[in-house]
Amino acid sequence: MSTTPLVSACLRGCSADEFLLAETLHLVGEPTQQSGQPEDLSFVGRMRRLARARLISAGLAGLADDAELVVSELVTNAVVHSGGSEVTLTLRLHESHLEIWVHDGVAGDHHPVRPAVEAYDEGGRGLHLVAAVAACHGGSWGLGDQGATTWCRLAVAT
Repeated sequence: MSTTPLVSACLRGCSADEFLLAETLHLVGEPTQQSGQPEDLSFVGRMRRLARARLISAGLAGLADDAELVVSELVTNAVVHSGGSEVTLTLRLHESHLEIWVHDGVAGDHHPVRPAVEAYDEGGRGLHLVAAVAACHGGSWGLGDQGATTWCRLAVAT
């Protein structure tokens, strides 16, 4: 895999995190549980495209497909389920991992869960996919900020 000099320096133990992207979506739908207005859901595709482009330009094209899937699932969950008015996506390199953070600003009792799904269910597989992608890349996923942030770490091949 080819990497840029800055990415290579960070992978060798750069002490500072390398922020690749920080983008905030201001949702247009009413901030209620289960909203997911079509205008807001269109932001998910925008965030996927921004993440992919930034990873490719940073020399991390090998992670772009899987990171794009993770971004799609985490941002969709935040838009549809949080009830918040904005969602922030952050990508950064930290200790030879790509970290994907989605912050919806809504702490509290509503935490993303991996529900049991049946064969014909149309939804409910997003966090299962995130967990599988993280495991395939020697990473992990979880929650922070009392449920206001969902994150995923993917190991970067050196």
